Amino acid sequence: MTIVQINEIREELIEKLNTNNNSYKAPIEIKFCKNLLAKCPNNEDIRSIIDTYFDIVLINNGYKYISNVSNSNELVFFKYDQIPCDYTEIRFLNKLSLLFYGCNPNCIDQKYTLYYDETNNVKKFRIKEDKSKFNVPADTIFVLGGIAAEDIIDFEELKKIFKLQPNAKEIKSHHIYEGNFSDCLKSDRLESFLDLLLSKKWYIHFSSLNVLYWSIVDILDSIDNFEKDEQYLGLKAIFYRIMKNDLHGFYDIVLKYRYPNIKAESIESFMQDLINMCDCYHVSNNVMEYLKKELIQWLNKGKYQKKAVFIQDEKELEMLSELSNLYRSEIAIWLNSQIIFDNESDIIFELKRKPVMINNSFVSNFTFIDSKKNIMVQLSDVAIGITSKYLSFIDNEVENVPNIVENIFDEKQLRIFKKLNNILKLSRDHNPAFFHQTTSIEIHGLLNKYIDKYGI
Repeated sequence: MTIVQINEIREELIEKLNTNNNSYKAPIEIKFCKNLLAKCPNNEDIRSIIDTYFDIVLINNGYKYISNVSNSNELVFFKYDQIPCDYTEIRFLNKLSLLFYGCNPNCIDQKYTLYYDETNNVKKFRIKEDKSKFNVPADTIFVLGGIAAEDIIDFEELKKIFKLQPNAKEIKSHHIYEGNFSDCLKSDRLESFLDLLLSKKWYIHFSSLNVLYWSIVDILDSIDNFEKDEQYLGLKAIFYRIMKNDLHGFYDIVLKYRYPNIKAESIESFMQDLINMCDCYHVSNNVMEYLKKELIQWLNKGKYQKKAVFIQDEKELEMLSELSNLYRSEIAIWLNSQIIFDNESDIIFELKRKPVMINNSFVSNFTFIDSKKNIMVQLSDVAIGITSKYLSFIDNEVENVPNIVENIFDEKQLRIFKKLNNILKLSRDHNPAFFHQTTSIEIHGLLNKYIDKYGI
């Protein structure tokens, strides 16, 4: 396809889109039919041409396009109103949270250059009724983060460090390690990567979202006065343990009640089914036994409510719809820093449609960049990939981690494991806000426990 043809299509697209720039309340639907698509070669998909040449223009003008059929006869655009998201109070609450954990709340006011990539981007978490399962593993942990660094490194130097082929074009995590967490700790390249971070004094930062935990805590938060209980984080932790222990039971309840769209007349039976799951769970110590009894008492209180505000009037069978708020949180938290994200067209669009505001001003401390053109974003993929695997390792093994580390890991695995924890400890101690987990307080505590134990 020639540049002339591309420009002709581009001009016609923009002209038609701009003619629909009147005031509106609902999304405008704009269709392009055969007369425009005929200009594209038969063997080319109009969507790929749009992605390649027009994506940035359309996003910047607030447009979103959908074409569900390859080489379709019709291309559909939607144009939306821009709805600012005020994060002033959220940033204030972030500072209070840091104070609660004994950290200096001003640590988020520091200036950094923060590079980001993501892993386990599930897009949505929902039930696939036709296949009788969740669309992704329920224990998925989405992680957004990477490296904090004020200098960069030459790509040719990296190829030598990692002993990559001379014709290598980029570095991704699968070039450095593969397999589960234990397998990754056998990688010479991973050790070289960790040595690089230590020598450069680069930090790892991340924000993680445990998909299952996120999907269930609204149940407890919907019970009147639940968060006034001093043990509410511990109660959420034991609730998470119970649901994760019986994912088939959780699946059945979601499907039965079309969660998170619980009907008012079903609240009592819904809570009772959860109580039954709790009753069947075997606890291993007195503290857990106490939390389990407290949890059941709260679920019993929830049975007799007429409303469960956070789990009603939602899209049924869909527990997570999108992840752009995690990006907004990073933008709001690191207000004084330069944030560099890897390109993600859906997120770019959502941030254009719902931009972040703080103190009545739009926040513009971030850019999106093609990772193939930025070695630091590529290295962030490596950093956040191994961090994600470590978080999943802790989540799945819980208190069994020391036994695995000390009795199963060989000498090399143990050495690399300690280097990883050393970097994480240096990062956390430099700025506690570099670590943000939306997960069980138990899992959060275990990460810090193991970092302190092995980060030497």
